[in-house]
Amino acid sequence: MRRRHRNRSHRHGVKRNTTAYIALNTRLCKACWKCVAACPKGVMGKIDFFFHRHARIINPEDCTGCRACEKACPEGAIVAFKRTEDPFKG
Repeated sequence: MRRRHRNRSHRHGVKRNTTAYIALNTRLCKACWKCVAACPKGVMGKIDFFFHRHARIINPEDCTGCRACEKACPEGAIVAFKRTEDPFKG
C-alpha cells in the first residue's frame, strides 16, 4: 500500500522554497549553484545528497528582494514577485 503524505506541497518544490520576495522551483534547478554565489545575504544554500542536488532557500528572513539570484539562474528556477502578489496563482 502506498503512503499518502499529509502535506503534499513538499513534492512541488515551489511552496516550501519561498521568501517574501522570491520563489524557487527545485524541479527546474540544475544545481549550477550560481544563485548561491550571487546572493549577497546568504539566503540561498545547497542540497547535495545522493540524487538530490538543487538549490534551497536556507535563510528566508534575510532576503531583501535584490533579485541577484533570479538574474544569476540560467534555468529560470527562481521567480521574483512583489510582496502583494501571490506567486502560486496562475
